[in-house]
Amino acid sequence: PAYITAGTFNTEFIVNTGLIPPRSGVPVDAYAQAEMPYSLAHLFQAAGYTARSFHGSPGSVYNRGDIHANWGYTYHSGADLGMADFTADSQLMEGYDLMTGASPFFSFVITYSGHGPYTDAASSSVHYEEMKALYPGTDDVFLHAMAHARETDLFVGALFDRLEADGLLENTVVVFYADHYNYYV
Repeated sequence: PAYITAGTFNTEFIVNTGLIPPRSGVPVDAYAQAEMPYSLAHLFQAAGYTARSFHGSPGSVYNRGDIHANWGYTYHSGADLGMADFTADSQLMEGYDLMTGASPFFSFVITYSGHGPYTDAASSSVHYEEMKALYPGTDDVFLHAMAHARETDLFVGALFDRLEADGLLENTVVVFYADHYNYYV
């Protein structure tokens, strides 16, 4: 359900705070000002971790930069990371050193490429032909969805490879979740 006025922000809020917003909706501005001392970032900081968050889009989208700071994160946008294309999850690796630079670290990474709508977008055009060759005769919307997901897969694979190469994988926990159901298909 769209608990707050920014539907794609729902799970991000729930996971970080443990709270479920009212179903009637609350403007995201309210969460830029409300104190959240028991957010994940604050809890990790209290345990001695550095807490940083990463997403390709600017911090102004959903007031994410302000809200993340309120939760205890230092927010890094795609522009901060030097990403040429904020929709390309594989470019999140530009921020790898920031994600892992302090020990112990807690990095909250929000991908973008897997999100719909599943049309001829920049995030799917790079991998569309590859998916079409792998799955001939498949509906175009699903080919674009898989092409979007391929870009996210490249980031996840590169992240795990780098964590392993740097000797960090064995002492790292990675959690994945979706922001909402796939209402595009």
